[in-house]
Amino acid sequence: MKNKICEFLERSEIEALYRACDKTTLRGLRDFVILALMLNTGLRRHEVSTLTQNSLQKQSGRVYLYVRTKGNKSKKIPIRNLKLLVLLGRYLSKTADVRNPDSQLFWSVPQGKEKKTHPITDETIRRVVERARRRARISKRITPHSLRHTFLTQALRAGADIKTVQALAGHSNISTTSRYLHTTDELMEAAIENLKF
Repeated sequence: MKNKICEFLERSEIEALYRACDKTTLRGLRDFVILALMLNTGLRRHEVSTLTQNSLQKQSGRVYLYVRTKGNKSKKIPIRNLKLLVLLGRYLSKTADVRNPDSQLFWSVPQGKEKKTHPITDETIRRVVERARRRARISKRITPHSLRHTFLTQALRAGADIKTVQALAGHSNISTTSRYLHTTDELMEAAIENLKF
């Protein structure tokens, strides 16, 4: 199990996942925000399911997410994706309980005869990811951890140093972070191209 390779998404697959969410419905909007949040922050599914409205904080005109991580540590993550922030605001305008900022951030969306809403669970997030994967017609096995893996891989590909990615991931050991390094022919060619002595 330790050597099992986790799938990660390329940019075209991320776009396909996003398009698979019907943002005109509350459930589709919620699903898009969950997927985009995981892909833009690298949060684990349990971290997402336990977020409260208070987890979102604005400081000096910027939005941060305060998260309780594995091992009961706390982490502050910047959210810089403007589209995500706009859609998160739209979602909150429909669901937020202004009288109780400690209430959950994400809720179930009643279907059929179900009338009550309840905070989402880790299993709900697994189903959100699987539903989007099927609708996007992605054949890879994609799980909530794949979205975390994608975030960390794409951050490294974008030039973030491994220590920064370690901090974003909340890993205590850098060897855990190094699992997210993926070398491709294109990256090797780019590295050689840039070495002009």
